[in-house]
Amino acid sequence: MSLRKALNPILRTRYLITPTTSYCFTNAPNIKHNVIWYSTEKPIVKSNPNEIDKKKPKDEVKENLITAWYTVVVIGGIGLTVWIFYSLYWGLFSRKSPYSVYSEARERCLEHPQVQDALGMPIKAFGESSRRGHRRHVSHMNYIKNGVSHMKVLFYLQGTRRRATVEVDVKENKSGDYEYASLYVKVPRYGIIVIEDNQNRDIQKIEHDVVRI
Repeated sequence: MSLRKALNPILRTRYLITPTTSYCFTNAPNIKHNVIWYSTEKPIVKSNPNEIDKKKPKDEVKENLITAWYTVVVIGGIGLTVWIFYSLYWGLFSRKSPYSVYSEARERCLEHPQVQDALGMPIKAFGESSRRGHRRHVSHMNYIKNGVSHMKVLFYLQGTRRRATVEVDVKENKSGDYEYASLYVKVPRYGIIVIEDNQNRDIQKIEHDVVRI
């Protein structure tokens, strides 16, 4: 018993551990002391540098694909915006657009005395009716005749007495602009009002050139 009391202080001093570590031991006479250690600290796991290197290329490819997709979307949006603005400009402001041909021919018809007398004032002009009931659609057709670019435009006039159909035919001149080949106002039970007719002049010019050859 005295030997055990003498060994206890020595064992406690020799196997002292930090507060974060717990232990237990047993002493018995004539038996060597076995010490069992219990650690509360988590083991440190070392990362494999080869695995990290394998993950990096995949992440870079994914990021590059996302960046490329966003770039395509942005470029597509810019292209679509430019196309919309160009279409609006060509349709509303270009002198070679169907709407410009319609606007100029409409003014000439509304100011023509014979048209005013036949239809009755006031006169309004309108295009084909759309699915929603609007009459702003201008019917037109592009074609080539004798190697020259032409455009036909069709719209309507409505007066207090009659309604008329206007047929416009314009052609491209040497300067690249449109000029009138013909402009007719067809009034039912009245007749055709000719505002422009340059087709016969073109035929005579062609025949004259053929004779000269």
